[in-house]
Amino acid sequence: RTLMLLVSHAPGRLPATIRSRCRGLGLERLAEDAVSGLLTRFVPELADDEAASLARLSEGSIGRAIGLAEAEGLALYRSLLELMQTLPGTDVVALHAFADRLAGRDAESAYRTATALLTWWIARMVGAGARGAALSGGEVVPGEQGCAERLLGLAGVEQWMEVWEKITRLIAQADGINLDRKQVVLGAFHAMERAARA
Repeated sequence: RTLMLLVSHAPGRLPATIRSRCRGLGLERLAEDAVSGLLTRFVPELADDEAASLARLSEGSIGRAIGLAEAEGLALYRSLLELMQTLPGTDVVALHAFADRLAGRDAESAYRTATALLTWWIARMVGAGARGAALSGGEVVPGEQGCAERLLGLAGVEQWMEVWEKITRLIAQADGINLDRKQVVLGAFHAMERAARA
């Protein structure tokens, strides 16, 4: 007489013997205004426009939104976008300053947040390019739609998908063998720059 709840973000990957004994209950993402409202309640020092941007960035997850707020995710996202807007002529000084910011001993959270946001944004850009549509969910910060369109004009969806795979692999390898975080960030932008120059 026990009810067990099994939470999975990829139920198709569960063994068939488990799936056959479960009843599915799909949970939808929270609406942006709901996330924004909860965010202003849990992180009251946030301005309304920041809460709205974080709600869009979190894709319906209040936990992710709070995590992004605590890790200064919106500022990191803006910095990433500013750097991507200079591609293929990367602002080397700004890139090294950003990489230094993520490489410090006390920068674990910033590094994790920035690399997750970078791979998320590239995947989002690839998805928009494959659909021939605007970025899903609209712009988080002004100018990102134009940046995505320009980068997709410089290299096709397939090339950007390869860049996403390369960067994702680089981040995983860095975790596995404890590579220098600054080199990971520089390597990621080098891969993007090469694609944008192709």
